[in-house]
Amino acid sequence: MLSGLLMVASIASASPILSLDFTSGNGDMANANGLQWQWNEIGLGPTGFTGPAWATQPSGDYLNDASDSLTLPELDLSSTDRPVLVLDHWFEIDQSGAGDLGWVELEQDGTTVRLFPIHGYPSEQGFSGESGGFQTDYFDLSGIDNATNVRFIFEADSAVTRAGWVIRGLTIDDADPMPPTIQSVTELIDTQDISGPYVVHAEIHDDLMPPQAILHWRVDSRPQVSVDMVHVGADLYRAEIEGADPSSQIVWWIRATDGTNTAVWPRVDRAGFSVFLAPPTALNAPGAWPDGRTAGLELSLQWEAPDSPHTLIHTVLFRDGERVGTTQGTSALVPMISARHSLSVAGFFDTDQGHFVGEESEPIDLRIALPSAAKLRPDHGFQGDTLRIEVEGINLLMAEDQVALLLGDGIEQTTIEIVDADSAIVTAQIDQSAPTELRDATLLSGPHSIPLPGGFEVLHGDARPRVIEVSPRSIKQGSEVRLMVRTNAELEALPSVDLGEGVVVRSVELDGAIVYIDLTTTVDSPVGEHTILIDDGRRVLDGATVEVRDAKPAPGKLCAVVADEPPGLWLFGLVLLVWRRRRGVVHVSSTTVEVDQNRIG
Repeated sequence: MLSGLLMVASIASASPILSLDFTSGNGDMANANGLQWQWNEIGLGPTGFTGPAWATQPSGDYLNDASDSLTLPELDLSSTDRPVLVLDHWFEIDQSGAGDLGWVELEQDGTTVRLFPIHGYPSEQGFSGESGGFQTDYFDLSGIDNATNVRFIFEADSAVTRAGWVIRGLTIDDADPMPPTIQSVTELIDTQDISGPYVVHAEIHDDLMPPQAILHWRVDSRPQVSVDMVHVGADLYRAEIEGADPSSQIVWWIRATDGTNTAVWPRVDRAGFSVFLAPPTALNAPGAWPDGRTAGLELSLQWEAPDSPHTLIHTVLFRDGERVGTTQGTSALVPMISARHSLSVAGFFDTDQGHFVGEESEPIDLRIALPSAAKLRPDHGFQGDTLRIEVEGINLLMAEDQVALLLGDGIEQTTIEIVDADSAIVTAQIDQSAPTELRDATLLSGPHSIPLPGGFEVLHGDARPRVIEVSPRSIKQGSEVRLMVRTNAELEALPSVDLGEGVVVRSVELDGAIVYIDLTTTVDSPVGEHTILIDDGRRVLDGATVEVRDAKPAPGKLCAVVADEPPGLWLFGLVLLVWRRRRGVVHVSSTTVEVDQNRIG
C-alpha cells in the first residue's frame, strides 16, 4: 500500500478573503526578532525556486539555539462562517532529534494553542523532515477573532541545521477551499496475470461530505476508460481495472471531488504498470568472448527458462528483432549472416486467454568474424581422379586435425595440408564409380560448417586426364633412358614423376602434353611393369606402365663377352675355356658367363 497525502490545488467556490503572494511582497507579516524568519531572495531551499519568500535564513541553513515567530496581518474573522488557512510552503528540517520543529500557533484570550492541519503534521507536533517539494496544508480557523492571532513558530536546538522552512504564499478562504484527500492507494505492480481484474483500493476523505471518486485508466494508446469507485465503508473506496493482453502498458489515476474542489492521485504524472509474460533469463553465448566477439556461421546460445505461472510451449529465437526459429529446450544454434547481430529469446505460452509470445530476454550484442570460402580450385574432377584441391577464404580458422572437406558420396579426403588459418590443400580421391553430378561442398573447420560457393562437380571418367603413350615401352636394369610420356591434356606445371622402386628420375621436361623424363634404373630394380605417376601439383595422372627388364642374358644364348677387361684376362679366359670346354662354365674375375658349347672351338 502507498501511504501519504497526495492532492492537487483546489477550486474554491468563492474568492479568498485574504491572499498573500510573498514572491511579490512581504504581505505585512511581522517577524518577532528576525533571528530565524526573514523575507528575502531565496539562496538555499527548494530546487528550481527563484524569487523572494518568507524563510528561515533565506541565504543558508537556519540558526542553532534560536526560536522565532512570524505573525499574520490584521484581518477580522469574527463574521466568517468557516475560515480556512491555506498554506503553500516547503521545508527541510532536521529530524534526528526533537529540537528542530515548525508549527502553526494561535494566541487568543491569553491562551496559546497549537493549531493542527486538517490532515495532520508529518511528525507528531509539527513540520519536520523533508516535504519533497512545495505542498499545501489546510488549517481550520473557526472561532478565531482575528488573523493576527495566528503565527508560524520555528525552533532549533544546538545540534544539526538544515535549509529550513520556506513559505511562498497563503490564503484565508471563508468557503470550502479544501479538496478531498486521497491516500493509502493500492500499489499495482507489473503482473503476469492477463485475466484480471486489477483491484484498486483507496482511502478518500473530505472534511465536509463524502466525495465522489472515479478511477481512470488507459491501455497503451487506446481510449481512456473510466469507472465510478464504490464507497465500501468508512473512507474506503474500490474499483477494478479490466485484464489486458501481455505486453500492455496501463496508466491509471484517481479523481475525487466534493462538488466544489477536486483532487487527483497521483499529483504528478500517472501511476502505471505492465502486463507481461516473463522472459527467459541468463542468456549467454558460451563460444563468444566477454566483449561479444565470436567467429563462425552459427552461434550456440544458452538460457534459463522463464519463471511464469503459464505453460511454456516453446522458445522463440530472435536475430536483430526478427524471428529465426523455435526450440523446445534451453539451448540452440542460431545462423550468423552479417558482421553484427543482436540476439534474444522469448517464451511462447499457453494461457487462459490464448497463446502469446512473452517478453524478450536481455539481448546479446555480438561482433562476428564471419567465415566465408572462395570457390574451390579446381571445382571439378573426374571419376578415378586423385586431386589436390585448394581451399581459401577469410576467417576460416583452420587448424591441424580440425579440418575436413566434404564433397559427397564417392570422394574421400586422403590428406590435408594447412597452409595457414585461411588456406589449405586437400588431396581427394574420386572413386571410379562416384556419381557424376554437381554436388554441395562443405568445409568443416572446428565447430563451424562453411558452405563453398559453386559446389563441386564429378565428371565421367572417360575424359579423365591420363597418360596415353609411353616410349620406349621397356627399359633394362642398370640403364639410362629418356622416356617420352604423352598425356591427353596439357599439364598445369612441371610435374614430379614416380615410377616406383629402383627407378631414379634425374630430370623432367614439359612440352605441352608431353613429358620427357631422364631416368636411371638400378641394377636391382624390380623387373616387371612399373606404373607411371605424373603429378603436376593439381592432379596425379596414371594410365600407363613401363616394363623394367632383366639386364642379364639368358643362359646358353650369348658368347662370353666382358667389356673393358684387361687383354691378359681374356687370354687367360680362353685357355681356361679350352681346358674345361666340356663343363660349359667360365669364371672371369667375379663375373660368371654361361656359353653355348657348340659355338666355341
